[in-house]
Amino acid sequence: MHVHGPALNDKLKYQLARNGDLLRTKYKHMLKGAQFNYFFLISLFILAGSGLGGITIMFILSANAPIWQLCLNVYLTMASNVACIGQAPVKWVIALFGISVLVNVALILANAL
Repeated sequence: MHVHGPALNDKLKYQLARNGDLLRTKYKHMLKGAQFNYFFLISLFILAGSGLGGITIMFILSANAPIWQLCLNVYLTMASNVACIGQAPVKWVIALFGISVLVNVALILANAL
């Protein structure tokens, strides 16, 4: 039996909603675990984020890249560190650290190649 038209559309919408609910549930579960290990995460994120930020600065300066890349790196790394030191909510700490890592890795790849 083939499903065409609106029935297929409804089935697809149901699957997307179900997957979105599953992803939200996993995210909330991860945040609960992170809340329990909050002070461990803070120290880990400060150490790892600062180290990655310093390595990124090395690549930016050695490639004579534009100053905006350096500013972006410093801004995001310090935002992540400030959120950790200021004991911001877990969502903020994880989100800022994730954004910082993604941008710093992108800057390293852009300046290393």
